[in-house]
Amino acid sequence: MRVFFLKSIEEEIIPALGHDLSLLLLDAAAFHTTPDVLQRLRSANITPSLIPGGCTGLIQPLDTAINKPFKQYLRKYTELYIDEKECGKPDFVWSVGDRRVMTTQVVGPTWSQFCKDKEAMI
Repeated sequence: MRVFFLKSIEEEIIPALGHDLSLLLLDAAAFHTTPDVLQRLRSANITPSLIPGGCTGLIQPLDTAINKPFKQYLRKYTELYIDEKECGKPDFVWSVGDRRVMTTQVVGPTWSQFCKDKEAMI
């Protein structure tokens, strides 16, 4: 992950920000806090600001109010779909196409359930 993040810094973050003084908020993932990552950010006039664990709900309300429940519904409908497809077929092998079809089949009911349960918020 660190190598990928360093590549993202070089190819996406620095070109997007130029060399203007910038602040970049990051979670405290281990690969965000390595000395080479922090040094590269600072050398490009980017000040990293690490968000402590457990603070997501305070600074990223959409992650807790929207994304988390939507992903929970998605997991539920995906598990139901998988159970239905594999029921009585112990040797069932999922192809790439099967997984794509599954995605199209579970997103609709997920969205419907989410809208029903979160109607007041929407």
